[in-house]
Amino acid sequence: MWRMISTTTALENCHVDILSQFQVRANLVIPIICQDVLWGLLCIHQCDGPRHWEQSDIDLAQQFSFQLAIAIQQSNLFEQLQQELRERQQAQQQLTQRNEELIRAKRLKDEFLANMSHELRTPLNAILGMTEGLQEEVFGPVNDRQLKALQTVERSASHLLALINDILDVAKIESGQVELECSPTAIAPLCKSSIAFIKQQALKKRIQLSVNLPLKLPDIILDERRIRQVLINLLNNAVKFTPEGGSITLEVILPQPREAEGESPYLRFSVRDTGIGISPENIKKLFQPFMQIDSALNRQYQGTGLGLALTKQIVELHGGRVGLTSEVLLGSCFSIDLPYQASVMIPQRMDSDQRFKP
Repeated sequence: MWRMISTTTALENCHVDILSQFQVRANLVIPIICQDVLWGLLCIHQCDGPRHWEQSDIDLAQQFSFQLAIAIQQSNLFEQLQQELRERQQAQQQLTQRNEELIRAKRLKDEFLANMSHELRTPLNAILGMTEGLQEEVFGPVNDRQLKALQTVERSASHLLALINDILDVAKIESGQVELECSPTAIAPLCKSSIAFIKQQALKKRIQLSVNLPLKLPDIILDERRIRQVLINLLNNAVKFTPEGGSITLEVILPQPREAEGESPYLRFSVRDTGIGISPENIKKLFQPFMQIDSALNRQYQGTGLGLALTKQIVELHGGRVGLTSEVLLGSCFSIDLPYQASVMIPQRMDSDQRFKP
């Protein structure tokens, strides 16, 4: 670990010249080892005369060498730490910049969709209005062939308008622009109005519709328009994927509060059908935006794949949850659980034309 070198032994001429220049008469050299690597040499000189280095001198020099090695190692570690911190700060700055770019891109997308909302809906409303006027012969008589063509135009325009509305609704919810307008809502009228919306479609396919509601249902705090949209989405899907002669049931279940399990009471809406069903591997895909589970079904059943994504987002905005059980060829059961407000959970009395009051 150490060497003792005189001014005249084991030295090159250049080294002797340097030592002579500084009038070095005795020289002690100790290596400085950092992590098994020779970092440098610790040289101790005596200039006033020759010296025989004692073991205590050598031990002291070795201690200095060890301390220098530790200091050098700590300095290297500190520099590595500083370098890591600089790299992390740089990565954080890049991440912040990317997030700002994503936020800006999202804002521009939202602004674009808001502008397109007006630009797309205005001509479509004009098309629908003119088509309705032509069918009612406001502008003169039309024959059966023309009437059939007008009905095709109206269906296509209505379908396109529905797709545009779905896309805009998803964009608004994702951007946090949707605010729920909640108020006490009677459940029975909500269910009946939702069923009425799909009644004609079901009749065309000879699908049997039924509504199961318990007696003395309380009012519940929710956004009536949005939850009606959810129920209509689920019922529309049930009609779409249920073969002729099948059945669809809208049911409301009022379970007991589950406070012991740490869960607040909820009201469950279920839409059960005898349709084509969904395989287990496809269930997870259903609630993702723009996701349709089967290309063959895409061609047979039109849609954007947004209805269930909207349903999930609206229900979760209410603090609720969406569930699904299904079996291929036997049917599906979609459920939504909406939490109660404690003030309206248990009704005492309800008049025939009056809602519950907390």
